[in-house]
Amino acid sequence: AHLQRRKELGECLAEYLAPLGDDYYAVNVRNTDYKTNDKAYFLKIAPELAGKTVLICSDDWRCREVARVIFSRSKVVSLTDIPKLPVGKTLHNCTTNIYKNNLDMLLDLLGLAGAARLFVAPVDSIMMPGGFGRLAADLNRRKDILRHFSGRG
Repeated sequence: AHLQRRKELGECLAEYLAPLGDDYYAVNVRNTDYKTNDKAYFLKIAPELAGKTVLICSDDWRCREVARVIFSRSKVVSLTDIPKLPVGKTLHNCTTNIYKNNLDMLLDLLGLAGAARLFVAPVDSIMMPGGFGRLAADLNRRKDILRHFSGRG
């Protein structure tokens, strides 16, 4: 309730969400400093995603490529750039393109929040979503926040 929307973020968000349409699904996978068995998770949920537009948000560029193969019966969309980082290097500790990386992270978070259905892969070591995924799931239950940031409510 205390966050203030900046016009630029609302404009970026509207542009970001446009290719998704109104009824998209989203999948979040954290897979750099934490590990997720993304392939097994994708195989498990693939039948539910068939025929849907699916936003893939991950900190691991390889994960996005695996999703495109496994979700072949879906329209798979990734709307932000993820650099090909070395194994173990996290996106949130990347020191190049800091502004763009942070903006992409916020757009992905709000994109996950706006999904008609959100899937968050469990992190192997804790068998639950990572912090970003939990925040996305909480925001997904609060569509009013997305409307606030997009300027539509």
